[in-house]
Amino acid sequence: MTISIHTQSKFEDYNFFKKKMDELLTSYPKIEKCFYGRSQSKEYATTYFKNSDTICENPKLSSFKIQNLYKQVENSDLSIFFFRDDVKVGSMLTSKTISRAKNLNKDFIVIEYSI
Repeated sequence: MTISIHTQSKFEDYNFFKKKMDELLTSYPKIEKCFYGRSQSKEYATTYFKNSDTICENPKLSSFKIQNLYKQVENSDLSIFFFRDDVKVGSMLTSKTISRAKNLNKDFIVIEYSI
């Protein structure tokens, strides 16, 4: 199974990330690949999966950032969004990516974090 992880730049709580990922992955135990886009997502994903066989990468599927995020969603079995609509930094990009997942009928989960 391939997942993609998407975060806003204001999301800075690794412990919350880990807790939510632990909860989620009880339902999805066999993650082979993890895509990420932001450096924050990279740090959290690589830390979370470091003692597993899961490969974490930021594939360059397009030269445009939004298209690259769309392609990650298209090529994932599950997309996980750490998102708050009221946080304006990164909200448009993330909300467009969520809309893309909806339009493609892809599995996705939106997790609202506190600030």
